[in-house]
Amino acid sequence: NTTTSIPYYLNQDMVRRMEIINYYCMKYKSYDWRKAYAIAQSMMWEIVHTEGTDSSINDMGSGKDYYYMKVDGTRVDKLPEWTEIKNNISKHKTKPSFNTKTYDVELNTSFKLTDSNSVISKYTFGKVDGVTVTKSGQTVTFKVTDSSLINKTVKIPYTFKADSEDGDTIFYNYQYDDLSTYYGAGWQKCAEFYVKDSQSGYVNLKISGQGELELQKSSNNPTMTDGN
Repeated sequence: NTTTSIPYYLNQDMVRRMEIINYYCMKYKSYDWRKAYAIAQSMMWEIVHTEGTDSSINDMGSGKDYYYMKVDGTRVDKLPEWTEIKNNISKHKTKPSFNTKTYDVELNTSFKLTDSNSVISKYTFGKVDGVTVTKSGQTVTFKVTDSSLINKTVKIPYTFKADSEDGDTIFYNYQYDDLSTYYGAGWQKCAEFYVKDSQSGYVNLKISGQGELELQKSSNNPTMTDGN
């Protein structure tokens, strides 16, 4: 908190990865903050120093104890949260499976798409006049209601913004007065990580002019045609 300079042992890629860890642990979804802190710290240790691979706070070990911690004196499992966060981080830049593709749809008829990449739930669709968009889990439903769009291709945009204006994840650090001389005990340093990132994409809907028509025939001379 006392400087804006980046420590010599952190390169831009490492900082970037820790920003994303902080976002998905602390900002993207509301977890028990104690679990979120423990998971964020252990993931950061893996990036900052190999000491983390041997540490009991590191979640990447093979022993089951790595996935437990005490909350209010009770031993709880943090594996479900860790698994979800790890998955979110790995898919940070993943776009929906139907991104940039074109689909034929009919006027006034619901058309559904399911995202096999399982990321559409975090995207926000832009408003397009004459088209309604409804999301449910990893499925999105489109319905075109404007007849003026018949025989046209409409681009439906969507965006995901990872935007956190404050960061509060902490990790452990040793203080050195130079590159070789160690002094004092280990201490806890607060590192703030800020994210302002966005992903965008689109899907094309090609509106068909086909429809249904019912014809009714009648005679203009019923006395001749009735019963014939």
